Amino acid sequence: MKRLIRSEIRKVVTTRWFKITMVVNAVLAVISPAITTLTAPTGEDIGSSDFIHQVLSVSSGSSMVMLACGISMMAGEFRHGTSTPTFLITPRRRDVVLAKLAAVMGIGAVVGAVTFGLGVAVAIPSLSHEGVNHLAGDTPQMWIGAALATALYGALGVALGAITRNTVVAIIGAVAWVFFIEGGLLVPAMPSIGKWLPTGANIALTHTGKAQELLTPAIGGALLTAWVLMFSVLAVVGIQRRDV
Repeated sequence: MKRLIRSEIRKVVTTRWFKITMVVNAVLAVISPAITTLTAPTGEDIGSSDFIHQVLSVSSGSSMVMLACGISMMAGEFRHGTSTPTFLITPRRRDVVLAKLAAVMGIGAVVGAVTFGLGVAVAIPSLSHEGVNHLAGDTPQMWIGAALATALYGALGVALGAITRNTVVAIIGAVAWVFFIEGGLLVPAMPSIGKWLPTGANIALTHTGKAQELLTPAIGGALLTAWVLMFSVLAVVGIQRRDV
């Protein structure tokens, strides 16, 4: 299994699309806090925890990046016709999926932590320029939450890729669900329901929403883990029963 995981990590980090995606993610992580701070509306309390949470919401981008990477890792095997040799080399299909899940979670944790670190590095001087010389007291907790959420979203992507076997369909469906159905409809309109869904759990982990409408970070982390486990089980069962 260790060899499989190392192989999956190499397969991802050595591809051109991954390198380009990471560069874009880093650039957005640097630009976003500065723009959010410098374009704050007149009268905005930029020293409040809610505003600082908004400034440090870069993890929402890294989560979606790793979701797309996870989908590509798994669904890409079928798109490019490499699934057959992959499963011939490793006949136990479950091990392939588990190795991809482990690999993407490791990569996602690093990406999430580094992305948030870049956001903090830019947020400090940006806020200081506006006269705010402090961060939110729960910034370390947000940092851990960003790493965990990004890792779990990567695993969710692998599961979705295994279930759909179609990169385009999975990515479009995931983006539509996260931004339009959950983020645009359920979480704002029905927070009592939306907060229990994957996006609501992610928001609870990363504190990118109003505190009074969120689950606690611990419950959010446990809930998002449960969602990922459910989809991962469906992915493993499905990949073993369907033809390659």
